[in-house]
Amino acid sequence: MTPEHYARVKEIFLAVESVPTESQLQRLDALCGDDRSLRSDVLKLLKHHDSEAATREGQTPFLQQASQTIINDSSVLARMRPHKPTVAAWLRSRLRGSSRLLAFLGICLVSLLIAWSIDRGVRRYSIDSERAALRSNVKSAAAGIQQWATHLRSQGRMWGRDPNLFDLAQQYVEPGRGESDARDLADALRSRSASLFGAKTQYCLFSPQGVILASGPREQAQVGRHLPPEAMVELGHALNGTVQIQFPMQAVVGDDREPPAGMWVSFPINDSDDRPIAVMRVVDPEWLQHFQALFEKQNVGTTADTFCIDRYANMLIRSRYANRWPELGIVDADADAGFARVVDPGGRLAKGYRSDRQRQMLPLTEAAARVVVGEDGSNIDGYRDIRGEWVVGAWRWIPELQLGIISELSFANAYQFSRWLRLGLAAMLFLPLGFAGLAWFGTSFFRPKQFSAGSEIQQVGAYELLEKIGEGGMGYVYRARHSLLKRASAVKILRPDRLTMVDVGRFDREVKLAAQLTSPHTIRILDYGRTDDGLIYFAMEYLDGLTLSTVIARSGSLSASRTLHFLIQLCKSIEEAHTAGLIHRDIKPENIIITRRGNEADWLILFDFGLAKSVAPNSKEFRTRETIWAGTPMFMSPERVRTPAAVDPRMDVYAIGAVGYFMLTGRPPFTTANPEMIFEQVLGVMPLSPSQAGATASIPALDAIVMRCLAKSPDDRPDNAAQLRTRLEELAAKDPWTAEEANAWWQANSQPKPQPTT
Repeated sequence: MTPEHYARVKEIFLAVESVPTESQLQRLDALCGDDRSLRSDVLKLLKHHDSEAATREGQTPFLQQASQTIINDSSVLARMRPHKPTVAAWLRSRLRGSSRLLAFLGICLVSLLIAWSIDRGVRRYSIDSERAALRSNVKSAAAGIQQWATHLRSQGRMWGRDPNLFDLAQQYVEPGRGESDARDLADALRSRSASLFGAKTQYCLFSPQGVILASGPREQAQVGRHLPPEAMVELGHALNGTVQIQFPMQAVVGDDREPPAGMWVSFPINDSDDRPIAVMRVVDPEWLQHFQALFEKQNVGTTADTFCIDRYANMLIRSRYANRWPELGIVDADADAGFARVVDPGGRLAKGYRSDRQRQMLPLTEAAARVVVGEDGSNIDGYRDIRGEWVVGAWRWIPELQLGIISELSFANAYQFSRWLRLGLAAMLFLPLGFAGLAWFGTSFFRPKQFSAGSEIQQVGAYELLEKIGEGGMGYVYRARHSLLKRASAVKILRPDRLTMVDVGRFDREVKLAAQLTSPHTIRILDYGRTDDGLIYFAMEYLDGLTLSTVIARSGSLSASRTLHFLIQLCKSIEEAHTAGLIHRDIKPENIIITRRGNEADWLILFDFGLAKSVAPNSKEFRTRETIWAGTPMFMSPERVRTPAAVDPRMDVYAIGAVGYFMLTGRPPFTTANPEMIFEQVLGVMPLSPSQAGATASIPALDAIVMRCLAKSPDDRPDNAAQLRTRLEELAAKDPWTAEEANAWWQANSQPKPQPTT
């Protein structure tokens, strides 16, 4: 604001302020004419007007406070009233003349301290009690399973030493039997198995090489087939003398995968020198019933739901709430509810909430996500369970059985007693004080609401919101303009329905981590604050460009020289973050903007540090609870899929390689219609090189760099972005991307630039 403009604002302000309130808006329109900027600045002065505002000296322009929100003209003028004494001044005048008020305030203070102390004690007692009860449930269930597993292992060792069973197994191992002898041998094995294991059991005899020698009393068609590679691990453990117990899961026999039908015990059959000659697997349907009964007994006399999951977070027993799962959409009507995957649906299914994401892509519940990585613990603050209901819980991992035990209790039930107790104490303490306070102070000094619930936000802090340009899971993004500087900006506002501690912490972390970085290839943060209405926002530079996804959509794929040009800039941004001890963890084309910076076209800028983490083990930054698969799996490193909380610079190097692959080929390294297959490919499949995948513009040296970045083992990748950038710059020097080529592309693909409205 220039001195001349400010002088004009002050002149009009004095003229408008001198007329009655109801005529001020008409007078303002007459004096300002079509100059909306002048009119807006005068309105700001009127809004903050007090008895001395019009006579202040100096030429400093008026600066709007960052926490205030501007609404329409009529509401500004409606709030202007003659100056009144403040509440604090009124209290001071009453205190000077009344010792009784001092006594009342003293009683209030003491009462508050007592109430706070009692409430704190009751809450701590409730938390400790619920944590102890849930941990006791988990401990009891784990002890029951471990005791039963010990019994099954003992039986398996006893069966493996049976001399008759050894003789029969030895005959199967020795070749040269005729067809008649084979039938007699099968009948003898069937008879001995029935006497040892019971008539209802199924069995399967394997050679040390994984060949199915016999099975019965049914499934004779499997004989002679080889076990698949994944089942050979179990066979190897048994041949080493360990009795294997497999809890309910998809059985692997031959090349077929059977539906969950029971659980089995695999044990070695040893000779007199205790050397295994074969392995037998026994399946008894009563074992599964006993396994279910262990948890049903655990849930008797309590409202808690204690259940068991495998390492893939599949529930292995029927939950006490499983009857409603088909109705809630957790499983199909004809599916086995005992094998539902324990995921967080994102909302209460009983209230009609349904996620628009496929169930396979939903994150695990907090309990499941923590227990499958081997953690033991509890959460008494609350989290969503498989039904989307708020619960408290405890969990424990049993490594020798590869099982997790979870015990969950409704949050409302957990704190019902303490809630009523605290309400009763609060009523006893505060009702008398409340009546006394009403009698003492009267009913004045009620603060009116500043905004109506449905009012449309036009400004946050010093930024005028012009139009919404984006919306995501965390917030809304607006094209905006600074009220006084008239600088174009982008403002991101946290969604009102995401004002939880976790979401606010993640939003706060995104801003603060990005604000530490000064690379010209990293988004620049301009401001951060909270409005009086509780809206949390930050302002960043407005980038008039295209996401890398859009660039690829228009170009199909990029040349090797242009790919190198972009990858070097991306490495510079990540290199600074790595030097500061930060790992981005969500590098993808949607988080990369290609724009013009000054006279330079094809300028790359990286943004969205919402999933970034510090490599410092004792970092004091806010830590959100990690659930698996936070990020985009097509650009996610294998170690991040396996260990969601992992922090390693080479994870970002992998993502840079995946982005380079995307630029050269026009598609991610892995694409499939089945979402679950993405994770299998990321973990175990190497993609074709860019040239093999159809990248005609690629060169062998760049192919090699990209494929090295995509190596499954972090040790086979470049150590960091700086090392990768050095190699890329060596290639770029041989085939540079010129400014003429960049300008030609932008002239052919640019859209009209949006103009800020005045």
